[in-house]
Amino acid sequence: MEKELLEFENFLNNWDGKIAFWWRDDDIRAKKFKLNKIFSYHKYKNKVKTLVKLFDKYQIPAVFAIVPQNYMEQGEWFTKLFQKYQTKVILHGLVHRNFAPLGEKQNEFPNPQNADADFAKILAYYQKLQKKFGPLLLPVFCPPYNNINSALEEKLLHAGLAVSKSNFYADKPLEQHVDYDFCDWSVAKVKPHGVVLQELEDLIKSGRKIIGINGHHACLSYKRNDFAFFDDLFAVLQKSGKISWFNPFEK
Repeated sequence: MEKELLEFENFLNNWDGKIAFWWRDDDIRAKKFKLNKIFSYHKYKNKVKTLVKLFDKYQIPAVFAIVPQNYMEQGEWFTKLFQKYQTKVILHGLVHRNFAPLGEKQNEFPNPQNADADFAKILAYYQKLQKKFGPLLLPVFCPPYNNINSALEEKLLHAGLAVSKSNFYADKPLEQHVDYDFCDWSVAKVKPHGVVLQELEDLIKSGRKIIGINGHHACLSYKRNDFAFFDDLFAVLQKSGKISWFNPFEK
């Protein structure tokens, strides 16, 4: 891995340009306490804490996307963590479940006929989170699976909420959408670290001026040294002086 990281560092040193990165980390879930799940939930929360501290170390203004189901009752630990590190948060769906018909792309909000009801629920949760987080909550809605029906999206935009999806299949990339996901969802794990470096290099070479990273803390593993890898990667990016970090929802 050291060789691959050194090759990536050499690429940045020889690359003539500058680029801006931003990071949206999805799927913060506040779960109901169960005695038989205490160890796994502690492990999950520790992943979130480790990542938040890593962003703080490198002054990366990452945005965490919160699934509101159970959050008002069970999310105080996360609220205190985000408040301590002044981490910005956004709303991420309602229950984060797929309701798309069989054979279609995963989507929690596939049906435009439900747009009024879904909009009302989203707005109600947004207002509740606003009371908890104040200015740490950004006026942004992130639909699970990066998909949402156009009727609901229009209602959210009209209400002043930006919608953050992905540029994965977009003809014209937008800066509020993410461009790269480092997880291999066939196994729900981070891709081999060398693959992540190569894919980031390819994106940089593509001529993009902004790259949004879709992170997922739950996919990160201590055993596979994922946190150490990103620590090293962030250090290389910082050292290069050619990569800047920003939050596209704060101008």
